[in-house]
Amino acid sequence: MRQMLKQLLKPVPHIRVIGEAEDGQGILDTLKQAKPNVVLLDLHLPNTNTYLLTKQIARELPATRIIILTAQKSVQFPRRFFEAGAVGYLTKDQPHTEIIAAIESASAKQPIYSSTMVADLALHHTMPVAQQEQIASLSDQELMVMQGIAKGKNSEGIGRELNLSPKTINCYRHRILKRLGVAN
Repeated sequence: MRQMLKQLLKPVPHIRVIGEAEDGQGILDTLKQAKPNVVLLDLHLPNTNTYLLTKQIARELPATRIIILTAQKSVQFPRRFFEAGAVGYLTKDQPHTEIIAAIESASAKQPIYSSTMVADLALHHTMPVAQQEQIASLSDQELMVMQGIAKGKNSEGIGRELNLSPKTINCYRHRILKRLGVAN
């Protein structure tokens, strides 16, 4: 994906790729050194909790505008990432012109709403209110555990990513299932 983005952005004269990294620590190091206007963060970085990374970037580098790039079309994640400091949340299936427009908007300090996300948010409002409330009632930590579960990670893997014990992850898992009213 990174190579494709670099090729996409290369011919755009007013956008310059000034760095890339494999994981959260590499991203932080690169951002602190380069101090870019905009950063594109993949939601599923290896060994990285992108939500916590977003909060850290927003706190430590407030002039850098954060756009989350993902294949996931959840309406709950964008809201949480916006609260954490992101200015945009794009799905990877966006037309190239929309990705470029999002970078330009972020650089100009304008909010970003992709056409896909607007459609998904509209669809979300047709979801039963009780279901919306159940999902919205999850804490940030519960939502991150749920994300790990959705990725197919076990309790040990989720725990390593969130710096929590597997026993704590299992407690969160039980609470999530109970709140959402599902068996597994």
